[in-house]
Amino acid sequence: MRAKVFVPAAVVLGALGIGGLVLYSPNHSACSSFLVQATNESLCRTVSTMYIISWALIAVAIFITLGQIASLTQSRNSTSNGSQTPNKKFCVSCGKPMAINSAFCPQCGATVTPTNSAVVAETLQNEERPPEATDTGVITVTEPPATQDPVDNKPKARRRVSRKPLLISTVVVLVLVASSVVVLAIRGHHTTGLSSSLVSEKLPLHVCNTSFGIPTMKAANLPSHENEMVPPGSAGKLVIYSDSMGIMKLLGPPGWGCSAAVGADGSSGVTITPTKSGIRTNSDGALSADSTVEEINGSQTGGATSQALTQACSLFAAAQKRWAVNGQKCYPTKPASEKVLRLNQNSVEFIDSPHVHGNGYPSGGAYSASGVVTFYPNSWQEPQSWIETCVLPPNEQSICSATLSNFVSAYGN
Repeated sequence: MRAKVFVPAAVVLGALGIGGLVLYSPNHSACSSFLVQATNESLCRTVSTMYIISWALIAVAIFITLGQIASLTQSRNSTSNGSQTPNKKFCVSCGKPMAINSAFCPQCGATVTPTNSAVVAETLQNEERPPEATDTGVITVTEPPATQDPVDNKPKARRRVSRKPLLISTVVVLVLVASSVVVLAIRGHHTTGLSSSLVSEKLPLHVCNTSFGIPTMKAANLPSHENEMVPPGSAGKLVIYSDSMGIMKLLGPPGWGCSAAVGADGSSGVTITPTKSGIRTNSDGALSADSTVEEINGSQTGGATSQALTQACSLFAAAQKRWAVNGQKCYPTKPASEKVLRLNQNSVEFIDSPHVHGNGYPSGGAYSASGVVTFYPNSWQEPQSWIETCVLPPNEQSICSATLSNFVSAYGN
């Protein structure tokens, strides 16, 4: 009877838990992103709570089902061992079986004193060997688990235990475990699911002083304002900084300086700093441990295949394979302490903690460097990669979140 009650209960709880994982797992994965946390703090708290509840429901369902399996197994073993065989009492005069607690022998008519004594005698084999009498006049004999009745010699039916509830319980556990594994696999390959939290805002556009790799290159006629996807409430706090051809556009605080460059191979980059020049003193991207440089930096590789593979190989297996096809080896620049999260098939988010020089350009200084790298293996007939890095003090991380979210929206899909 328990199987009819607890197995459905386990199924319902397990179904609710798995449904919760399917519903909340993608957003829970997305909420491990620095960008998503900053723009969806309250939603991420709700998602995290529901995700934990879903796992708890699955755990309870598995616990109930395992308990049911143990109970059914114990019941089956108890029945097969004959542990529930009742005691029988025999008349001291004729040795025939009597009803329990009876004071009258139906076989010989003798009147005896009933007893509940637990005295055990050997089972009567024939009428010439009656059991030993006790002072009460009745002998209690534990009937062996034989298949023949000692009175009428008729076959005694064995109680059969159905294996169906046990099988159902086992299947329930396997289904719950398998479903959880599938959900985790889906979560591991799911894209960031909260990009809809960005809104379109019209922002001022500032054109940076741009150097060209080819003298004949000319600046484009860019508008004074453009619509950009940003976190809600960003209007008035951000400005668009662009090279003069409009190839690379980054968001930053108003009033900062910037510089840009466009190469002969189509690559380009924009650097935004608090200084009016917008030019950083170091050129390799590695900052000293005590450096308090504040900077937002972005670049794209254009048609430079080797530059794209070098920029992406430490974070994208596709870039490493492309290097191998070309007979070259990728030398990853990703340190073990760098935090990495895949946002989608073509975008990876990274965070270099203070004093850690990794993919962040720049990184390694007193402030953490957060950024995004993209890789497109076949774009424009050549692989291409875009990167943005934001290095700001802890109290200005909301700016990093806004500019990187906009970068993913513009270049990460």
